[in-house]
Amino acid sequence: CWVEVKMSVPLESLCVAAALADHGTGLLESFNEKFRRLIVQSDVKQQKEGDPDPNTHYEGKTIWDLLGLEPGFTGELNKSIYEAETAPNKWVRIHISTIDREGTCGSSNPILFAQVEDVDSGVRAKDQWTAILESSFDGFWDYHCDKDYEYMSPRFWEMFGYDASEKEHKPSEWMGMIHQEDLKSSLENLNRHFESKGEIPYIVETRYRHKQGHWVWVSCRGKVITWDENTGAPLRMIGTHTDISEKKTKEIEERELYANCEREHKLVLAGNEELRRFVQCVNAPVFGVDTQGIINVWNDCMERITNIPQEESVGKPLDASSVKSAQEMVQNALRGEVVTNALLDVNVPKIPESDGRKRKALKLLVNTTTRRNMDNDVLGCFCLGLDVTEVQLANEKYLKERERVAAEKNINEFVAHEVRNPLSAAISATQFIVEGLKEIEDIIPAPRNSLQKDAAIVSSSLDYIHQLL
Repeated sequence: CWVEVKMSVPLESLCVAAALADHGTGLLESFNEKFRRLIVQSDVKQQKEGDPDPNTHYEGKTIWDLLGLEPGFTGELNKSIYEAETAPNKWVRIHISTIDREGTCGSSNPILFAQVEDVDSGVRAKDQWTAILESSFDGFWDYHCDKDYEYMSPRFWEMFGYDASEKEHKPSEWMGMIHQEDLKSSLENLNRHFESKGEIPYIVETRYRHKQGHWVWVSCRGKVITWDENTGAPLRMIGTHTDISEKKTKEIEERELYANCEREHKLVLAGNEELRRFVQCVNAPVFGVDTQGIINVWNDCMERITNIPQEESVGKPLDASSVKSAQEMVQNALRGEVVTNALLDVNVPKIPESDGRKRKALKLLVNTTTRRNMDNDVLGCFCLGLDVTEVQLANEKYLKERERVAAEKNINEFVAHEVRNPLSAAISATQFIVEGLKEIEDIIPAPRNSLQKDAAIVSSSLDYIHQLL
């Protein structure tokens, strides 16, 4: 509030910088020490060396000259005045009124009464606050909750492609631009902030429709700074808007990438599980070995034909297992050699008599293939086998039979050539003699009968040998 004075009141007793000037000419008549320090001394600082004494420097100057005002000005305004070459101008609030020389207004003997208040710190603080808001955020807003008014800075609208002149300072302006799903959550958060008397912060991320049609992601923060003393209702709320579109786009891309990776990971896991079940249940003996030579797969068929449980095989070194004969083949496969198959002798435990099986040895024809990851790194190998034990036994039986037939043939050929043929020749010669010498017929039958008995003995012997073979 400005001071009301009478001429009888000394200017030095006033709490503000004050001065009196002629009503018509505006020439300065008197002033107090506060006015001298604030105005006159500042004005004197502009003089060059050799200027008059500072105390007389004001002589001949009008109040309007000192304050940098238009001649004849009366009223109130804020203005910056010169302070020093090395310091910024100072902000002051000036109030010039007309009073009577007796201290009353509107008399016929008026005088100008000027009051000047130093408001530099307040104005600069306000300017700094505005500058901070303008430079640090994309936009700020000032919402008068009990009125249909909300100030939104030019930067507020610029981020949505609008000029501030295109929009009114009403909440309905931004409500028509916000995504409807986000509007609902924004209002819910706003009500929670109101109901908690500001304890729950108002922080939301929302989408606004840009003038060109795309969505702009905004982080909105606000706080009620004035409450109704009687009802406790919010009266004024201020806040900021920050454009987070780039950050949000990256988050969405990262989420999509993560979702794709998660989906691919699940597909890989499902594929691995399907492969594991296939390997475990396939009707063929399969065992697996890692790059360190440790068995890590022993399927059901392998367990069944070897009578060795999976628990006793998995985790065991290959060279200490029942399939240790596969060691060289596995190393060849891990080195990438082309030929990776072999006929293995598998050591199996003794099968109980009650099992009904008498097999004590197992023959597997095994082919080995490497297992690789997505980067084509070798993780180990699979050994897929074929139980050829029965085939081997049949082959061995066949070989023995072939040997037996060959031996029988050799004996038959030997007997036919070395025994039967001479006997047959002897019997034929005897018969010829009998037919030629009828006169001694009664003495020939004895040799012939003897030869026939020898031939019968040879045939019987051949039959016996055949049975043995």
